[in-house]
Amino acid sequence: MEIGWLIFYVIKLLESGSILNYQIQISLILVLSLFLLNLNVCVFAAGNKVDEFYNSLPKSEYKEYAHAKASIREIVLGKDLDKASLGLGKYAFDGLKKGFLPDNQEFYYFASAIEDEHTIIKKYAIYDLNGKRIATGINRHAKKESVLNNKFKGWEKPVGENELSNKRE
Repeated sequence: MEIGWLIFYVIKLLESGSILNYQIQISLILVLSLFLLNLNVCVFAAGNKVDEFYNSLPKSEYKEYAHAKASIREIVLGKDLDKASLGLGKYAFDGLKKGFLPDNQEFYYFASAIEDEHTIIKKYAIYDLNGKRIATGINRHAKKESVLNNKFKGWEKPVGENELSNKRE
């Protein structure tokens, strides 16, 4: 958001005629363009590394839900794990607290959630940057109104290790 304000301010400054020298205007536009280009390249490169790791996981490892309401794939510092989980919005995991992982170490964090008229199912997996699985979690529950109205008929099967790799298409 700060970048948007910076661009807005520079454009207004250029329109107002406050910067009279044409060379200064061109230099300012060039520097701003290079800054934005560099920012885009950095964001793309970081996202690309995470996607490459995710796509390299064996089928028996973690996979996002195919029709997820929310999913996260990112590299996080251990101290920021609780903040990263908030990226799932209302599906965030409550158990991922500060201090769970070493504060200044980076980890791959993946999380995914699906919801239908009767249930909410969410899962996460955490790997170190060498690819070792550190932690996983699965949470599923029936919606209260479905249980009270006898529309929820129970789970098809119990939660198991294969739930992490289940795409639920």
